[in-house]
Amino acid sequence: MLPNITTSNKERVVGNLKNEFSWSFSSSKRAEECPREHYLAKYLAWNGWMAKEAFIKRKAYHLKKMTSLPGWKGDLLHRVIKRTLLATKRGQEVSFSEVCDNVTATATREYKESEQNTKAELPHPKKVALVEHYYDHLRNKFISERTLPRAIDDMLDWADNFYHGEVFQEIKGLDTHAWLALEDLDAIEIAGEKVWVVLDLAYRFDDEYCKIIDWKTGNRKDLDRRQLSIYAMYAKQKWKFDTDAISLSLIYLKEGKDCVATYDKVTDKELDATEKFIADDILRMKGNLEWAEGNVPKDISKYPKCSDDGSGYKCKNCCFYALCWGENAIED
Repeated sequence: MLPNITTSNKERVVGNLKNEFSWSFSSSKRAEECPREHYLAKYLAWNGWMAKEAFIKRKAYHLKKMTSLPGWKGDLLHRVIKRTLLATKRGQEVSFSEVCDNVTATATREYKESEQNTKAELPHPKKVALVEHYYDHLRNKFISERTLPRAIDDMLDWADNFYHGEVFQEIKGLDTHAWLALEDLDAIEIAGEKVWVVLDLAYRFDDEYCKIIDWKTGNRKDLDRRQLSIYAMYAKQKWKFDTDAISLSLIYLKEGKDCVATYDKVTDKELDATEKFIADDILRMKGNLEWAEGNVPKDISKYPKCSDDGSGYKCKNCCFYALCWGENAIED
């Protein structure tokens, strides 16, 4: 068993970089679903990229950088879409066969990279590492000679739905000055804290209106609309659009070519409710810290795991399985 984690408050905030508090949709969801996972990702893994750090911190950092098969497929497709849109913005014509070749070549290269990378005790954090390759219980269940071909088939279907969908046809006719954001990481301030956002695509039309597009490769979720509301808040702060001039669209690529959920009537009431949700959630997350001002967590034992024995779906598929349930699991 690995030793308990004990670090003084001062040691936790001293270093080349300070681990500052911030809020994002994903971190909020993670902290609510499994406080232990959030602790490992946000606090234990901090500075784990430095060779001088303790092995346990480096282990947490390297595990944090792993991804799952579904997550990898979605991320890869988003990267292909971004490359296609960047070429489109430059006025270049990209054929569908080129998009398919991009998907197939990238997926084949990265899948093989993951197979090699996950053989190391500390998988290289800048290379692809799938949890299904790293953990025996997942590899035995999900990995076979058909895994990669099936993954590529899924991504090609999604690429088809993107390329031949009505939204891409509209985007191809945009003037260069109309493009506002394309998977750019940025932040706005809410309740005095930094709130991170990544807009898949945002563009201006008819000069005074803003369209925000979000591609989804997973199933529909109740919180999808709230995520878009945060993007609308960003558009108001960043580009000074009026609330009623913002249009929000979710495109569910696994459902078909034109499975679009569009919200043309964004209201101040909705955005006020979203801002209150974030402000309240920031208070909740800070309430779980030992020292909120310095973003210092409590002892690891104060952050419970989401199951008692690690047999649940979330635990079994978590990148931090080794630190919670493996032979060298961290002691509380």
